[in-house]
Amino acid sequence: MSDPVQKHLSDNESISHKDPMVDQPIYETQEVSLQDFVVREHKIYRVKPSKKSPEVELEYEIGELVWIRECRQNVEDQEVKLVIDYWYHGKKQTIEIDRSQLLLNDFQKLVSKGLDVATHKARDVLRFLDYQEKAFAPVIDSHTGHGWALHNGKLVFKHYEIIGEDSVTSTYQGKLALKPAGTLEEWIQIVKELIIGLAPLEFAVALGFSAPVVALVSRYINSEVLFVHFYGESSLGKTTAAVVAVSPFGKPTKSTEGLIQTWNGTDNNIFDQIAGNQGIPLVLDEASIKEKYDFTNFIYQMADGIEKGRLTKDLRQRERRSWSGTFISNAEHSLQKKSNQNSGLKVRLPEFGNKVWTKSSQHSKELKRRLQGNYGYAGIEFVKYLQTLDIEHILSSWRKWSERCYESMDYKDSFSERIADKLAPILVTAELVNEVFPFQLDLDGILAFVIENEQESAEDREIGERGYNYFQQKVIQHRSHFEGEFFLQKALHCYGTLKKKNNKYEVAILKEIFHQWMNEGGFTNYDVVLQSFKKKGYLDNEKGKYTRTRQVLESKENVGEEVKVTISENRSKQFVYVITIPEDLFVEKEEGTPPSTTKRNARKILGKKAEVTAARFLNHE
Repeated sequence: MSDPVQKHLSDNESISHKDPMVDQPIYETQEVSLQDFVVREHKIYRVKPSKKSPEVELEYEIGELVWIRECRQNVEDQEVKLVIDYWYHGKKQTIEIDRSQLLLNDFQKLVSKGLDVATHKARDVLRFLDYQEKAFAPVIDSHTGHGWALHNGKLVFKHYEIIGEDSVTSTYQGKLALKPAGTLEEWIQIVKELIIGLAPLEFAVALGFSAPVVALVSRYINSEVLFVHFYGESSLGKTTAAVVAVSPFGKPTKSTEGLIQTWNGTDNNIFDQIAGNQGIPLVLDEASIKEKYDFTNFIYQMADGIEKGRLTKDLRQRERRSWSGTFISNAEHSLQKKSNQNSGLKVRLPEFGNKVWTKSSQHSKELKRRLQGNYGYAGIEFVKYLQTLDIEHILSSWRKWSERCYESMDYKDSFSERIADKLAPILVTAELVNEVFPFQLDLDGILAFVIENEQESAEDREIGERGYNYFQQKVIQHRSHFEGEFFLQKALHCYGTLKKKNNKYEVAILKEIFHQWMNEGGFTNYDVVLQSFKKKGYLDNEKGKYTRTRQVLESKENVGEEVKVTISENRSKQFVYVITIPEDLFVEKEEGTPPSTTKRNARKILGKKAEVTAARFLNHE
């Protein structure tokens, strides 16, 4: 087998990334005669026979020069745009317009941009441009999409140029800065000097390169977008890790055209940034800017890879845009903590929290400085190598690494297989990167890094256990609302009963109170939580239901000078959830809650006037 490094790097010099602009327009070097027009010194003249002497030709000035420098035809939709040079008050300007704007009415509107196309001149200028376009304006093929796409029935990858289609020379004219800078050799040297040997940064390299791998595989099997979040203090180097990840494919800066975009905008604004991306890694920087924000819907939609259905102004279904590949977010906080507690969400968003990504601030600065001058070439070479591989080879490697990830987990739950499959493409990619470039990522080190992180978050992922822990905290906080040894009989609502039973406490809680608590904690899917309680033996329920019926004290309103809600002596049958909690839950620990009190009336402890104080003491308010 031939050396893949030699095969894919030896012809690097043949890669052309010149701008498609012509070197110097002809009007800058000589006078131009075109039919009955003449261009001289940045002005257009029309040549007409003299009325008195037809054999004599006279020049009449039309106005400042308007010149089509080039025509850009989009290979995706065949739309043509024109790059136009024009002069306004003696100063050269450039504008890009749709070719459809050469219609008279639309063309005259360009006068607002400074084009010398007033009503009495516009027809002459348009006729001149018709001649000039055919004679001097080069036609440049262009594209605005990026990533994998079908072109003429062939799968290609759209980067600064189209990779995989020799018959098309097209240049990227989209929103992102994909034009390579520096050299591939210098980028490789940066990896060797500043990244190799540091597992977190080697992981970042593999994560960035995984974008075209994940996007490619999604064309053959149903797979989710790989959406990963880094969080922690600003000094840990998480933004530097993001720079490392995207540098193989484009400009690794936070700017309007850089591959590091911002969270600052509505969800629709953000999806506008990523829609149509089929394999270029992109970063959403500083989610911390969204302080009071629930990320739940965003995470689900991001992982699904398709935007929600929306209607146009005329109430027609808008085309739903899609994306695939790898996307990275970072912030000082966890996105999961600012979302609901559904376990499915935690599977869709692997988080790497409080990791130390770089050796020092100086190391971080050096990495960013050098990568911001050398980027874009490595991604091209990697995609070229992917195009030589059979898809089954990649899928087989994916299955291999998924099994290995799963086997490496000491703690496993019902989500572990899905998590392993989510992590697998990062290891698949790391292995492929080693086949392309003259450096070696430490596969075992990257595996250890991702598995250690996964195991740290595994216990927090189980929604039932988290819901149960949250429920216990709420019972401790509100135990004086339950009829039992902690109950206050005045000025309180009754939430149910709290009784000792078989070395445990049995909590019979009203349905609406339980739902309210779960909502407050972000556990919006009650059935999933209750099903977990039932499976673990925490829930005592009637057959086919999650509830039982219990006699619960009613609340009543006494209307006088003030409306006061108190507990009545009446009981009524209510639907309740009967949940068992540990007997020692109310026993004081080193940093726990106060011990339980002997069952006594609050007024006898502190006196009638101090009843409110007693309530606050027993209720921890």
